Amino acid sequence: MKDKLEQLKARLGEELSAAADGKTLEELRVSYLGKKGSITDLLKGMKSLSNEAKKEFGQQVNALKQEAAQRIAQRAEELKQLEIQREIDSTPAFDLTIPTKEDRGSYHPITLVQRECERIFTTMGFNVEDYPEVVTDYKKYGKQLMENGMPIRAIFPGRCFRNEATDATHENTFFQMEGVMVDKDISISNLIYFMKTMLSEVFQKDVKVRLRPGFFPFVEPGFELDISCLICGGETGCPSCNHSGWLELCPCGMIHPEVLKEGGIDPEKYTGFAFGLGLTRLAMMKYGIKDIRDLNSGSLKVMSQFTDDK
Repeated sequence: MKDKLEQLKARLGEELSAAADGKTLEELRVSYLGKKGSITDLLKGMKSLSNEAKKEFGQQVNALKQEAAQRIAQRAEELKQLEIQREIDSTPAFDLTIPTKEDRGSYHPITLVQRECERIFTTMGFNVEDYPEVVTDYKKYGKQLMENGMPIRAIFPGRCFRNEATDATHENTFFQMEGVMVDKDISISNLIYFMKTMLSEVFQKDVKVRLRPGFFPFVEPGFELDISCLICGGETGCPSCNHSGWLELCPCGMIHPEVLKEGGIDPEKYTGFAFGLGLTRLAMMKYGIKDIRDLNSGSLKVMSQFTDDK
């Protein structure tokens, strides 16, 4: 019986060395350790042994089973490592010196326009202020607007929301830049000057603007400031300007005296103007974007046209 144990151990070692894949190894495990396996089969020959011999032989068989299980597991790990090494050896060498294509992202066109407007207004003495996206009318037009003292020059860029049917020139989410200037002897002429200066800087050329009367509760008088459509040239008209040649860009006007009073400012001494510059439409004009919905589409094909190294 002892000879059979030694023979099985020797044969197991030879077959383990020859096993070259997981399938062969599994078949080997079943042939030795399965219910009808060679090692399990050794126990059948114990009937003719004495009780003392049975105990000793049983211990030897169990020791062989444990050794076989360990050696099979060890061989499985070896085969796994060999397979990993084969994959590594078969992989083409990677040359770190070869230049790789670098796909760089770009700023959103509205971000580019906003930063440009902030830079221009800053050079004209305006402060860039921040505020929450959701505010009350009183917060927006009351004392918080005037809390920095006189004179006031400030812009407030941010995102706006409205319930509106969308088309080529209207969206439910857009970006706007509120602005305000309050000082002595401020007039509509100041409003027109600052807006024309800003637009000419953005487009790097003289831009035609026009004022139309418009009602806004916090200004009196109120205006719609339109810009000549730069997509069609303002001549033929296009869907972006509703075929009018003009694009509504900036509701504006002289700040209502009651608003100044709410801010603790004497309207007999000070006057001011306020505006709401449409950054989204400004971006459309600057980059020739015909449909406002493209800006919120997340389309890489559209957005990849705009690059900036700043």
